[in-house]
Amino acid sequence: MLEKAIDAPGVTYETYDGLLIPGQKEQFDIITFAGSLYYAKSDALLAEVQRVLTSGGHIVIYDFEIDFNPVFEQIGKPPSEHYDHQVNLDDSNFSEFKEKEEQYTLTFDASHEELAHLVLSSDLALKFFQEKYNRKEPFSPILEEFLQLFEKSSVSLDALAYSCLYRVK
Repeated sequence: MLEKAIDAPGVTYETYDGLLIPGQKEQFDIITFAGSLYYAKSDALLAEVQRVLTSGGHIVIYDFEIDFNPVFEQIGKPPSEHYDHQVNLDDSNFSEFKEKEEQYTLTFDASHEELAHLVLSSDLALKFFQEKYNRKEPFSPILEEFLQLFEKSSVSLDALAYSCLYRVK
């Protein structure tokens, strides 16, 4: 995703594993978690964020969940994965610094190919459709099914977006 980031004067984009961020104390003004905090959240991560975030620095958390139900009603519904798209820092020592929390619905169009990639991005969905089509690679058969089911060249989907902003004083 960083390769798609827009260049801006005075802004440097970096990615780290979170448990050991090289550099000095209070080095970063903004730390973001894009669809990753659910997997990464730990006491060690939060201690490292506390160490490298400047006084007055921001923590931005964001994630989204696509509503595939209209699609799954027509092709079959795979089991759901347990994943909390709304995980935040409210149960940590950062809770007192929360400034803003938002939820909103975004509507977007996906081509048949994009829809197939999105649906198959979940491990459980991939396994479900491998079994349904009896194929190790179910992309082609699910794409063919989408082309037959959806007459338009794209499918409109809703996504619940979630964001949370903390400012450490």
